[in-house]
Amino acid sequence: MLRHDHTTPEGNVYLVSNSVRTHKCLEVDSLRSDVLHSGFAMISRGKGTCTMTYITQVNLRGIIPSIVVNYVLDMQVYGVIQKLRSYFELKKRYERNMKSAAS
Repeated sequence: MLRHDHTTPEGNVYLVSNSVRTHKCLEVDSLRSDVLHSGFAMISRGKGTCTMTYITQVNLRGIIPSIVVNYVLDMQVYGVIQKLRSYFELKKRYERNMKSAAS
């Protein structure tokens, strides 16, 4: 769950999130890890580009081979990047609508 987002005047964006427990998650006969903290730092490089760093602290709650952990984390990062794109598109639209409504 997104806990905090911050955009600096320079255009740098920081996002911080963590796991939530909910009854909506199905109980399955497998390992379910906890994301204690995760976040992105997107540092503006100008001309519509940035450097993105993903940081995560995860309790895997078990012993898992590193090849599996690395594969899952790679897939997770790709999925999160897709969600971030959607988030920023929605945020941009929201801010545009709020400016229009205030005018």
